[in-house]
Amino acid sequence: GNRIFYLAVPHKVLLQVASCVAKNAQSATGWTRMIIEKPFGYDGHSSALETEGLRAHLNEDQIYRLEL
Repeated sequence: GNRIFYLAVPHKVLLQVASCVAKNAQSATGWTRMIIEKPFGYDGHSSALETEGLRAHLNEDQIYRLEL
């Protein structure tokens, strides 16, 4: 079925966790979505690096950025 992952993890491990989820826990028969709590990066540059890292494992339509 479909899977949604809600990541509320420190910046230092975000890409490691996202990579692990993308490689090992994506749905084989449905869709997979990843919700990430903001702040997203420390500044514009780190935000761009995190986005690039996430896009290495997921499509943009699988990534949701949530500002609390």
